[in-house]
Amino acid sequence: MSRYLVACDAGGTMTDVILVDEEGKFVIGKAPTTPDDESIGFMESFDEALTYWDMAGDGRKVCENAETAIYTGTSMINTLINLSGLKTGLIVTRLEIPRDRDETILRVVELLGEPTSLRVLAADELRRAREKNALFADFNAVSHRFAQPLEAIGFQKLDVEGSGALIPHRFQPLQFGRIPLAGAFHLAAEFRGRVPKLLECEDFQISRADGDQDRPN
Repeated sequence: MSRYLVACDAGGTMTDVILVDEEGKFVIGKAPTTPDDESIGFMESFDEALTYWDMAGDGRKVCENAETAIYTGTSMINTLINLSGLKTGLIVTRLEIPRDRDETILRVVELLGEPTSLRVLAADELRRAREKNALFADFNAVSHRFAQPLEAIGFQKLDVEGSGALIPHRFQPLQFGRIPLAGAFHLAAEFRGRVPKLLECEDFQISRADGDQDRPN
């Protein structure tokens, strides 16, 4: 079965798609760039390129056997330079089964971004966790930035010291309880003596690692 390289250059006016097969033969398609939805211009250019190989309508076959896909374009570069794109975020998670247990848990390792994007990302991860029958989702951090988007999708902000609740603090093996953990961080000279105010700053975050080192620092 043939293998392909698919490359796209979305310019300000035209979008070019080049297809290369495993023998090095190539074809190029062209179509007007569609800034509101670049996928339209890509597919029109892609479909035109296929006609040169008499493969019109075989786009799925080419994509399924594409070993490399490359995208570049004026719109992308301008978006990066002007910071005019959609707000995005990053969520890093893993599903795992604690030692000597049957339950699956979702562990949020890292969460970065604007509140709106975090809410969407976290909600999608919760959906994936429910599909895997996860017992609960866990994230430990000190940051006002995360409170609203996470609470909006079902996370509960918990004052462990004041509630008396027993929540998992160690995961391998799973143990419930309140385990005080000491920590330290370095502050630049201009921030020293201002820790209480820093903790109220939305851009300040402290993520906690488990004492038994099963949570990445």
